[in-house]
Amino acid sequence: MNQKAAAVGWLPFFLLIFTGEGSFHGMVCCIFGAGELYGCEQLPDCSFFSICADGGYDTAQKMGVTPDVFIGDFDSLRGDLSCREVIRLKPEKDDTDTLSAVKLALERGYTDFYFYGCTGGRTDHTIANIQILYELANRGCRAYLLGNHEIFTCICGCTACFSEESEGMFSVFSLSETSTGVSETGVKYTLTNAKMTNGFPIGVSNEWIGVPAEISVKNGTLLLIYTDKAKETGRRSL
Repeated sequence: MNQKAAAVGWLPFFLLIFTGEGSFHGMVCCIFGAGELYGCEQLPDCSFFSICADGGYDTAQKMGVTPDVFIGDFDSLRGDLSCREVIRLKPEKDDTDTLSAVKLALERGYTDFYFYGCTGGRTDHTIANIQILYELANRGCRAYLLGNHEIFTCICGCTACFSEESEGMFSVFSLSETSTGVSETGVKYTLTNAKMTNGFPIGVSNEWIGVPAEISVKNGTLLLIYTDKAKETGRRSL
């Protein structure tokens, strides 16, 4: 099947895996792209599976990671390759190398994703990676795109909980045409059971205030962008 024609159907439906509440305990996969590496990114403090998407091999090396898998069409790889498993893709394809890496990780059962070197550089690839966050959230996965002292993630039908130690600014956007049941508590500007749309940025530039905070959405998908001084402690389904 042509993947463009498949649209949002590119992930199997059995991957609706997040059903309860708690902190981070899934199978973790780190994916390395060929975008910018800012030097502030931190690897998860747990064991993880690693995939480099083509030129992301250089990103992994800079972070001291020997990838478990290399996947790509070799169009942005620089230098020699030393990897446990190599999957060569055709240059003419519907999926980006990053999306191919995500599909591979899903096939192998991974549920929590961290993306490094997947912002900056080409803006179109950054937007494509935000769309990947959207689709992963809608399949019950947790996914984090790490940028320049900022983190991107999506939530769908759940509550994201944050520690009172969180600092700095954050913004919330609806990626769905309409998101309903949106609540933000323990923050400077609160919302209760509100509606957000993808055509009006009402959720931009909010602040943590030193107490436990929660951001929730009942229907629709939200994009959360917060600084790396914020600490997400867990999620629970609604």
